[in-house]
Amino acid sequence: MMSGCGAAGWTLMLGGGRRIWAGEPEPQVRVITRGPKHHWFGYYDKWEFDPSDRYVLGMETDFEHRSPRADDEIRIAL
Repeated sequence: MMSGCGAAGWTLMLGGGRRIWAGEPEPQVRVITRGPKHHWFGYYDKWEFDPSDRYVLGMETDFEHRSPRADDEIRIAL
């Protein structure tokens, strides 16, 4: 996630609240999910990555753009 601009330029937020500043090497990125289902993470006070960035917590659903209903299934994976 891109975050704010300061004297050094943009910063990039990583798991665990770590930051990469403009001019530093970019982190490696790789795809860890694929469709047709929807994958996401959302919880107001939790990080999706562990402190080592080795594990990621996520959810898989058949729906998006709405809240879960009682008959929905949500798979949780680490």
